[in-house]
Amino acid sequence: MLEHIGDVLPRYSTYAILFPYHIPAQKALKAVYLQILQFVTHAMNILTKSSGRTFAKATWTSFDENFQESVVQLRRHRELVEDEAKLASMIEQMKEKQRAEDERCRAAKSRKQVEYLEAVISDDEKRRTSQIN
Repeated sequence: MLEHIGDVLPRYSTYAILFPYHIPAQKALKAVYLQILQFVTHAMNILTKSSGRTFAKATWTSFDENFQESVVQLRRHRELVEDEAKLASMIEQMKEKQRAEDERCRAAKSRKQVEYLEAVISDDEKRRTSQIN
């Protein structure tokens, strides 16, 4: 279980960097980190009991019986983080498309302004040439 947690932690760190302003993703990450801490605390409590009987019981009891709720919660939080990361990615893509569209509109507007100014300059030059002749 700790190996699995260690495998996914770098991904969570990446999500935190990629989506620092996406509040639902940040909340999901906080929830999964809290659940990991609770799992580790629970595991430490079971494995560090001083009584030999408690240690033997923990050893003989299956992992699922001792940590079933933690595993379920970790899985649920992991899925929530993944869903929020997908949503945040879609939102960022949509924003990027909007920024690109806005930039295209500004470029088109600038081209029209340049064309207008070129036409005005051309007309002015034609008038000057006709006045000279």
